Amino acid sequence: MPLVFLVIPANPYLITLTTTYFLLSPAASHSGFDRFVVAGGRTVAGGDRFHTLHHRYFDCNYGTAIVPLDKWFGTFHDGSHEANDRIVERRRRLAAR
Repeated sequence: MPLVFLVIPANPYLITLTTTYFLLSPAASHSGFDRFVVAGGRTVAGGDRFHTLHHRYFDCNYGTAIVPLDKWFGTFHDGSHEANDRIVERRRRLAAR
């Protein structure tokens, strides 16, 4: 995204703000936690669960939750035990080749 500003002129403040956001925003979703506990026992979202499951199991959820490519290609994992069983079975089939 910051490269867009090479083509489209913008205020330096906007460029700095956008670049800072894109540098810091992946930290929450790559932390390994999808929720953080804050004061009073309340929780806030840290990243999306879809992406956290990708980092946990690696061979699932390659795309985004909005575009159903993972459902089409059989790599979707929703965190359920059934999805876990499908991932394990797919790994066994691939290892047997």
